[in-house]
Amino acid sequence: MRSDSPRFSHAGPARQQKRVPIIVLTNIQCYCIYYNNNSTGDSAMPFVDFSTISGSKVGRPFERELKIALSPETHPDVSGFSLIVSTLAPDGGCTDTHTHAESGELMIFISGRGKAWLAGEEYDLKPGASLYAPPGILHKTLNTGTEPLMIACVFVPAVPDDYIKTSIEAAAAK
Repeated sequence: MRSDSPRFSHAGPARQQKRVPIIVLTNIQCYCIYYNNNSTGDSAMPFVDFSTISGSKVGRPFERELKIALSPETHPDVSGFSLIVSTLAPDGGCTDTHTHAESGELMIFISGRGKAWLAGEEYDLKPGASLYAPPGILHKTLNTGTEPLMIACVFVPAVPDDYIKTSIEAAAAK
């Protein structure tokens, strides 16, 4: 287990914190709260409304907007994961074919329609669908519809906060 991973112990009163991420999805917005529960009763619950977070734009041909919703660098009570909201532009917004060497990526599709490719397989995307790309596995998403394709992307372990800047630079270089 990584040194920054949450640990679970059932050893009496000195029990360590149990971290529980809670993701709330609606057809209008996606919220994620992070509940930090420990034996002393203290808790921290960051609440994030994606519509209030400023995003970073990726230009054509990989047109999309990226927002860091939760990460260890943006919220001190968060550890072990990052939540990034990726909104692909209508009519062809996409990601490049890519991998994440250190992190797995759970993609939860909130709105819009599209296609995804994971390890050579093609998948239809719609609200309520999810897809997991393990570390090192090639994947890509494409918006095939006329509405934005919103994806909640949970990275485990967390990606560095400069991930978005790196993604924009990589897309511009292609």
